[in-house]
Amino acid sequence: MSVRPDIRVLLVEDSLTDALLLRETLADASIGGFSVTHVDRLADARARLLEERFDIVLLDLGLPDSCGVDTFIQLQQDHPEVPVVVLTGLDDEAVGLETMHQGAQDYLVKQQLRAPLLGRSIRYALERHRGAAALRESKARLAGIIGSAMDGIITVDSEQRIILLNPAAERMFGSSEADLEGQPLDRLIPERFRAAHATHLQVFGRTNATRRSMGGAGVIFGLRASGEEFPIEASISQITVGGQQLFTVILRDITERQKAETALRTSEERFRQMAENIREVFWLTDLDKSRMEYISPTYETIWGRSCLSLYQAPQDWADAVHPEDRERVRQAVTRQVSGTYDEQYRIVRPDGTVRWIRDQAFPVTDAEGRTIRLAGVAEDITERRQLEAQLLQTQKMESIGQLAGGVAHDFNNWLTVISSCAQLILAQKPAEEAEELLREIVQAAERSASLTRQLLAFSRKQVLDPRVLDLNTVIADTEKMLRRILGEDITLTTVLEEGLDPVRVDAGHLVQVLMNLAVNARDAMPRGGALTIETRTEELDAHFARLHPSLQPGRHIRLAMTDTGGGMTPEVRARIFEPFFTTKGIGRGTGLGLSVVHGIVSQSGGHITVYSEAGIGTTFKIYLPIAQAAPAPAAAEARPAGPPRGTETILLVEDEDSVRRVASLALRRNGYTVILARNGVDALTQLEVHAGPVHLLLTDVVMPKMDGRALADAVRTRFPRTKVLFSSGYTDDAVVRHGILEAEVDFLPKPYTPTGLLRKIRQVLDRR
Repeated sequence: MSVRPDIRVLLVEDSLTDALLLRETLADASIGGFSVTHVDRLADARARLLEERFDIVLLDLGLPDSCGVDTFIQLQQDHPEVPVVVLTGLDDEAVGLETMHQGAQDYLVKQQLRAPLLGRSIRYALERHRGAAALRESKARLAGIIGSAMDGIITVDSEQRIILLNPAAERMFGSSEADLEGQPLDRLIPERFRAAHATHLQVFGRTNATRRSMGGAGVIFGLRASGEEFPIEASISQITVGGQQLFTVILRDITERQKAETALRTSEERFRQMAENIREVFWLTDLDKSRMEYISPTYETIWGRSCLSLYQAPQDWADAVHPEDRERVRQAVTRQVSGTYDEQYRIVRPDGTVRWIRDQAFPVTDAEGRTIRLAGVAEDITERRQLEAQLLQTQKMESIGQLAGGVAHDFNNWLTVISSCAQLILAQKPAEEAEELLREIVQAAERSASLTRQLLAFSRKQVLDPRVLDLNTVIADTEKMLRRILGEDITLTTVLEEGLDPVRVDAGHLVQVLMNLAVNARDAMPRGGALTIETRTEELDAHFARLHPSLQPGRHIRLAMTDTGGGMTPEVRARIFEPFFTTKGIGRGTGLGLSVVHGIVSQSGGHITVYSEAGIGTTFKIYLPIAQAAPAPAAAEARPAGPPRGTETILLVEDEDSVRRVASLALRRNGYTVILARNGVDALTQLEVHAGPVHLLLTDVVMPKMDGRALADAVRTRFPRTKVLFSSGYTDDAVVRHGILEAEVDFLPKPYTPTGLLRKIRQVLDRR
């Protein structure tokens, strides 16, 4: 190393002779030459160091104002940044060595000074000082790093005693370095982990293997001064200082991380449980749908395809979409990148079944609003669409039923007049030609009455006379009639479950159902075939009841009629219960047969379904609720040969003038006293001036101002023993509740004939 000429030396020497000698030596060009400033007192040296910059100090320890090692100490305390070479005499060599222990760079004996020795001493002093300064700076930086580190740092010796603890470790364990220095490391480890930790350090000493634990199996725990245990992540390194083996452990408190990880795992588990247990399919894809990030297992249930297949080939998702819906769905998905979509479409499962899907999708954005992935929820809405279709069909049928019921009501009034007038004239024995015409009128009226009964059955406003009966008995009694209807080329087979529970239905209307279904089956098999009638008990679950709102879960009797005819297309099958809809030719039916069946079954508290395939056949299934009582044997009703007569007083209340007139005429001709009223208010007025008894009230049900039921209550208040007979052209009134006639009410449906009227009145009057 060459000494620079601009190196400035402060010479502190009180001996003028020694000072001159030293200045001359320092000026020797052979050692590079130095710029020398001389002072003879310590105070002057300290002052000059404050005023000027010096690269090195040559310090005599024997000065007028200071002596010995203390001279160096005072100077070094004020100016530790300047290297010092101590000058001593022969007898002060021990003092020089002491100053080196205190931080001096070197010491020289003045009597032995030579230029080369002085130059080398200054050069080495400068080098050592620079190295020491760099070391101090490095130590300062290291201390700063260690002190400001967020991780805890602990150094232990080979006996696992703590020799260093940084502030982060102090905060972590709740103890100061002063408290822990010299203490065994075990003090910071819970007792149950100490043996394992000692074993690990032994292994580490042999293999230098580090350990890093994030929790879980083999988790490392620390012990705070408070006694609280906490999870830590640790890494260990081994160093050797001055021949001594040391271990440095870097620690990180992962309590919050474990809480966050636990919360994340909990959140993920909740998401998984939710996604795997909801009925809908939840899915996530990347932005271009080239990678399926997640799809819930319900996909396999609804689509009938594996989730794995979608992960492997997400681009094939559209293959399951019904061909007729595929392009529309593709376009919706394309638009979805910039917004949301809500599409309903069909899928075709591998087994060929078709399901309706509602797929709702939306973009997922990051904090800056950029779309980063796509998410969606898909649900199977097949049942919902079926219910919606049934609701629409029901609403349509109800609307038509309301119209049909109103028409039948008015028509029944006119038929009552037409039939009654014709029979009253026939009773007078007219001429043969007139009698023939009148009988044609009566037959036409009866056929018309049959048509109105079908309209009422369709609209569910027909008066039923439900009884508890055995369905098998009704089928057996009707079997001969059915065979005649079907013809010889159609085989009729009955499969009837023994011990069948009874049902509560109108026997006559049930026969009408069987007849209509048999006729429908016969027309579907023009070249012959087979018709099978089955009965069995069936337990309907909540799922089936939900699909058919008219039914309640529980045991029902199922009546099934299956033919081997040509079957129906889906379009025809969807309309078969509509009134006046028929696929038969002109003149081969009114189109009311199946609508009447539907109305009767519905009014009886049951439900009818149909399954049909073109070219295979058709099955109608009727579900009837089980009755709670045993079937009662039907009593034969004795009827007199002619119209019965009477002498009682009858209050006839009818708002239709023509009906009122013909009914009054029929009653008076057969001996009854008749009080006429056109409505309830008029009837009560008539009673105010009537002095005698009133044996029977014959009243229409639906009338202006006051209905028949209210009138009956008012009449019975004055005449408690008066009997009541209601009559109506339809039954959408207070007499009928839910289509079932109340047991205590006598009812005469319109249209009626004079004979039917007289027999019913006699029946009511003669009942005790």
